[in-house]
Amino acid sequence: MELPSAVELGRPRREFQPLVDGMAAILSAAIFAFLSPITASMLHNGSTIAILLRALAGAGLPDKPRARRKHAALH
Repeated sequence: MELPSAVELGRPRREFQPLVDGMAAILSAAIFAFLSPITASMLHNGSTIAILLRALAGAGLPDKPRARRKHAALH
C-alpha cells in the first residue's frame, strides 16, 4: 500500500478552509445583525447542501450498481 504524499494530504485543508471561512462570515453577519436569522440559516443550510453535492460529484458514481443481496425471509 502506497502512502499519500504531503501534497495530497494538504489538498483537503486547502479545499476545506474557504468553506470554514465562508460559514464564519455568514454566522458573524448574523451575530452583528447584518443578516436576519432566517437569511443566515438559509445561506448556511444552502451552502452545506452545495458542499455535499460537490463532494458527491467529485467522488463519482460506480460504473455498475451493486447487486442486492437477497435476504432469507424470516417465518
